Amino acid sequence: MCFTTKVFKVLMTVMFVLSLHHALASDLQITNTMFDGNPRDERNPTLTTWITVSWKNAWRNEKNYDAAWIFFKLNAKQEAWSKVHGFVKKTGHTFIHNYQNNGINPSFFVPEDGMGIMIFPDRKHRGDVSWRIKVELDMSKITGISDDLMYVSTQGIEMVYIQQASFYAGEADTSAQRHAAAFYEYGSNDYYKVNAESAITVGTLKGNLYYENSNEPNYKGDMKGPVPAAFPKGYDAFYIMKYELTEGIYCSFLNAIGNYYSHPRANFGGKNYNKERGSIYLEDGKYKTKSINRPASFLSWDDDCAFADWSGLRPMTELEYEKACRGPMKPAVANSFPWGNASNEKLSRYFNDAGDLVLEQPYSEGDLSDSNLEIFGASYYWVMDLNKSLWERCVSLGNEKGRLYQGTHGDGKLMGYKGTATNEDWPNWYDGKGGISYRGGGYYLWNMVGSPRGETGHRPYGAWGDGPQDIAYGFRAVRSAR
Repeated sequence: MCFTTKVFKVLMTVMFVLSLHHALASDLQITNTMFDGNPRDERNPTLTTWITVSWKNAWRNEKNYDAAWIFFKLNAKQEAWSKVHGFVKKTGHTFIHNYQNNGINPSFFVPEDGMGIMIFPDRKHRGDVSWRIKVELDMSKITGISDDLMYVSTQGIEMVYIQQASFYAGEADTSAQRHAAAFYEYGSNDYYKVNAESAITVGTLKGNLYYENSNEPNYKGDMKGPVPAAFPKGYDAFYIMKYELTEGIYCSFLNAIGNYYSHPRANFGGKNYNKERGSIYLEDGKYKTKSINRPASFLSWDDDCAFADWSGLRPMTELEYEKACRGPMKPAVANSFPWGNASNEKLSRYFNDAGDLVLEQPYSEGDLSDSNLEIFGASYYWVMDLNKSLWERCVSLGNEKGRLYQGTHGDGKLMGYKGTATNEDWPNWYDGKGGISYRGGGYYLWNMVGSPRGETGHRPYGAWGDGPQDIAYGFRAVRSAR
């Protein structure tokens, strides 16, 4: 969805007004955005933004909360080039007004790199939120902006907080271990418990993490290790996108990266794109979509990583995927889905005939609770669609390139002629060295039932290194909570 920006220059002050930001599946909206300051003042360069952040069905409970990841982009000197990332100061942000008048105020978390600001309810809550806040941008970190007027956009993605905790990976079911390369603890054939972020030994000694690859290392993993301490294992707290990357968010990305990078990153050039549910198109020089909340398919792994880099996030690992599904609880039944049981008969979130992911009437996400996770296709932490939507692409621990991943976050900019991610530790598709994992099952046809079922601990494609554009492959990014 495109943005209409009005820019005013008054004396030595520049004020920026941004129109309504795109709405996501939870109707996350960023409205009434204003920027004010003098970025060129050598003695005191300033740029302050006021924004209204609103979304439906927010929560904070004993387990966790949802949040909005807010970040900023400033135009470079020429529109043909990507917008410059607007870094955020560590402190100095102010809550101004609560439009819901419900006594629930926002809490702020700014990571050390200042790539954005996480906003979430400050106390126990369930319901809509709408806050007016002030955010200070860190001009000491922002380079490459125009000497004249700047155009500034505000971006937002809804996230879910995953608390620091031990968790259980893999399966205790021996059939899943043999045929689906599920992790298990060697010597006990039980779930493998992840107790820390320290290195994990892989092998045939009692207590090690192990899995079987059925002589298919290119699909299931090389059974080697160790998994280094720097590889994110899901024990430490992190934020994960509540929904898969949508077409609306991807359009915002395409419109922000400039003319040159948009050529390789645009994903709708194939003959079957529109036939198989894709709806992104180009009109008057802007990328748009007919379905802003539709999970975005036909993205390559390199497209996914470019988006994660641009947004200050990072790819998740397959261990983080299992943690986001299960939480700290040992599975009560074998071969369970993210909602905790081994059934999907009550699942009421599905792709309709138009290709959109919808809920059966009369349900809304405001009805989600710990007692009806299966109906909504939600995980222990209320992350949506980790199964029965698109395949979740992760970083694999079953491949040397994947094990080199250190969990670095995107820096907001891309590189080369193709606009690829700048992070050297991230696996990529173009070098052919693998490091990619597919988890959770994927959508291929409407009303499709059966294999791949996508149970949480199953990983028959846990180390399949290809990352092509396809109808069934999705993505969601994460952010370490530090």
